[in-house]
Amino acid sequence: MTLLDASTREAARLDPGFARARIESFLPDPEQRTAVLGLLADLIVRGHRHGERRWSVSLHDRLVRFNVGSAMVVDLQKGARARLYLDRSKLAPPVLEELAAAGEDAGVFRHAALRECVGFVVPVGALAPLIDDVREAALSFVDLAATTARRTPYAAAHSPGVVAFLREELGRELPDAGHPSAPANRFTWRPIYRELAERILDYEERQDELIEILDKARAKGLKVISVVDKEDGREFPLAEIDPFTFLASFNRSGHEGRVAVLRELKEVFDLKSELPEDLDGVPTVNAVASWFVAFVRKRKKEDVPTLWSLARAAVEQGRDGVDAELFKRALAVQAVGIAKLTMGLFWLDPDAFLAVDDHTIDYVRRAGVAGNKPATWGEYRRWLDAVEERFDVSFAEISRHAWDVETVPNPKKPSIDEPSRTFAGLLEAIASNGLHFPPDVVAAYLLALQTKRFVILTGISGTGKTRLAQEVARFFQPRLAHPVGPEPDDEYVQRVTPAVLRYRRFALKAAFQNAEPEVVSRARETREIRVKTPVGEQLCTVSFHPQTWRPFVLLKGGAREWFVSSFDVGDRYRLSVADGALGIAPLSGHEPVGPTRRTYEVVAVRPDWTDNRGLLGFRNPITGDYHATPFLRLLLRAAEDEERARREGKPPPPYFAVLDEMNLARVEHYFSDFLSCLESGENLHLHDDPALEEGGEDELAVPMELAVPDNVFFTGTVNVDETTYLFSPKVLDRAFTLEFNDVDLERMGVGAARASAGGLYLRGFPGELVLESKPGTADWTRLAELGQDGIRPLLLELHALLENDNRHFGYRVATEIARFVGLAAEQASNDPAVLAAAVDVAVHAKVLPKLHGTQQELESVLRDLFKLCVGGAGPHGFDEWKQANGNLVTEGGTVPVLPRTARKLWRMSRRLRAQGFASFIE
Repeated sequence: MTLLDASTREAARLDPGFARARIESFLPDPEQRTAVLGLLADLIVRGHRHGERRWSVSLHDRLVRFNVGSAMVVDLQKGARARLYLDRSKLAPPVLEELAAAGEDAGVFRHAALRECVGFVVPVGALAPLIDDVREAALSFVDLAATTARRTPYAAAHSPGVVAFLREELGRELPDAGHPSAPANRFTWRPIYRELAERILDYEERQDELIEILDKARAKGLKVISVVDKEDGREFPLAEIDPFTFLASFNRSGHEGRVAVLRELKEVFDLKSELPEDLDGVPTVNAVASWFVAFVRKRKKEDVPTLWSLARAAVEQGRDGVDAELFKRALAVQAVGIAKLTMGLFWLDPDAFLAVDDHTIDYVRRAGVAGNKPATWGEYRRWLDAVEERFDVSFAEISRHAWDVETVPNPKKPSIDEPSRTFAGLLEAIASNGLHFPPDVVAAYLLALQTKRFVILTGISGTGKTRLAQEVARFFQPRLAHPVGPEPDDEYVQRVTPAVLRYRRFALKAAFQNAEPEVVSRARETREIRVKTPVGEQLCTVSFHPQTWRPFVLLKGGAREWFVSSFDVGDRYRLSVADGALGIAPLSGHEPVGPTRRTYEVVAVRPDWTDNRGLLGFRNPITGDYHATPFLRLLLRAAEDEERARREGKPPPPYFAVLDEMNLARVEHYFSDFLSCLESGENLHLHDDPALEEGGEDELAVPMELAVPDNVFFTGTVNVDETTYLFSPKVLDRAFTLEFNDVDLERMGVGAARASAGGLYLRGFPGELVLESKPGTADWTRLAELGQDGIRPLLLELHALLENDNRHFGYRVATEIARFVGLAAEQASNDPAVLAAAVDVAVHAKVLPKLHGTQQELESVLRDLFKLCVGGAGPHGFDEWKQANGNLVTEGGTVPVLPRTARKLWRMSRRLRAQGFASFIE
């Protein structure tokens, strides 16, 4: 953690003069400083090649640090020491020995891509003479580190002033990272929270005054907790209160409600700090369980004094003032748990403490902080130390990233346990099911999905196209703990849909209406209903669907606030009726289980599909119901998971839609809406009935419009015969088309499928399928930096050749080819042979599919393309080549520069001469 105070940290990040003074104090020797800063500049350039948001350089009180992905690459430390990580395979043994003798082992990374790397902490004086010897190993480590995260988690600490200083000091151009600047008004809540914590300590012997403050605030309509105690059904004024409960009294609502309470407290306590402009990173307690102590019947005499002692120790002495025994006694208070207690400590001092709620634990674990949720003070103290060591930002910043402060997470919501996934694991899973695919074929499919969410698999029947798509989909299925259990006969369970949270209302199922006709009849007459929740009773409005007369309960006041803060999409709640009032309560007493959640659908395309109803279903105008399809249900589940993942700061689980025999119907008739929406980002229109958004009798909530979720990947399989349709150029231009015509009968059942020479093997596969953004000009720009022989000149020549016949490709195809090759460089290797294989796959998949026509139209185009793909490897005529063992070769065994593309052109040319017509899809 940096020791700079909050007021100067932002200015220091931007100031090259500050960076100069600090770094020169770290590295006083000019020659040594120039040497190591030159290496740092080289690493920045290399890191930027992998993406402008994958790297950061940050300045701290005792070091300057360079990160790529989730990995620390180099520290230049106070006292002229350096910690750096290197690719062991790129180090000569004598250099490795010299580094080991000069310094200390810095440990290894757990990430699979970095396990073979080494780290050292060495004096800069010993490192400077070895800069040229370690440069390649350091650059290679950057390449590997770039596979650990698409965006570095340390962006908030990025210091542009360091980059500006390096430009001045070294006299060379350096890129700027693409991290969005932090707002100037972030974390303005910290001064008033700190001052309030100190002021509250004066009231330990005047707790009745704190209670009176809350009572008056509540009377003014401010959102604070009730100060009413309970025992044996009786209610009476609260007699004692602890500082944590006082702070929780308003840290349980939205931004406006909390600021309104702070305005009141500022006046009451005469606080000097300004009201906050933001509440970024401030976690909120569950509104239903705000108290840090139990009601008086279960409250022990020592509970409140213990919490006062802990608060005083934390405020006056920080982390060092808390001892293990005091922390243990506080945890023993009935209404307190580790997450709640540490949340309260964070309110008191956000510089010394951090909440260990599920959000934060998961966030820091993904950044490399190992371990489960702490249970004791010692474990918590060690966890805080580990977080400080791993992160270069304040606890408030970490909390901001980990929490969505607009909502309170539901502790009963389903949890996803993601297994570790590697490319080797996928190949093993495919082989275990009796399938035979070369690694480069599987790699091409994964890279295509990451480049373009719509992939077409074409080829002869029986080559396993559908099975490959199924196995990949199964491999990425998450594990989900669903709440299950018996549902009481006199209560009815309903599910929270997106529309319920959006409109703050829910529909009553027919089963409930039939069981409670009096309640529904009374609501129809009065258009009102009493709603009981754990926070009290509220009079709410009832409306009825004009066509079906289905009742909808519109939540108001405290009931609405409690419902929104307690539930998330997908959660279930239970209804009951008592004394004419409708009761709502979270579903409890249900044990979790862990079946695999189905995140894919194989949809058999029908020849009679002439519109999108076969995929999306339709609204019956007579009954008002929506007839949903498995495909639509998949999209809705994916949309829910995407929204949940966004709130939790996680990548969403991927979903897969496999359209089998996609060309049995005309694709433009039933899939054109998807093609348009995937490109434009517009929503799919489903219906015009707002009531259907609430959920039908089967609880399926169908929105009027649906954005195609970014975590859905579409795969279409294609077999060509006289019963099928050809694809139009519009469809092919918007897809990534991979061909499956190779059949290796000799090796079937006796071993792994034959790998292609120079093929793709994704050793650096990140373990997840995420389409971060659409391919763009940045991918095309980066392509110029890949490959020793110049990949982009080859594509420019290809484009110019096709332009002669007006068959050239546009910006979309160019950037998608660039993205595919860039991903291959990241996840496989930037070796020239591997990059050539990636270019070959990309050109074959994105350029050739649109070639179709007569002999007069295609003959010269195919000949010129074939000449380009062969290059200088052999003769340029089709007749000098033949196919052997799945490869195109000459009599002397020469292979083309782009073998896959050349072989396809050779086959198309043979068919063109034999039939007078040829197309890519055979």
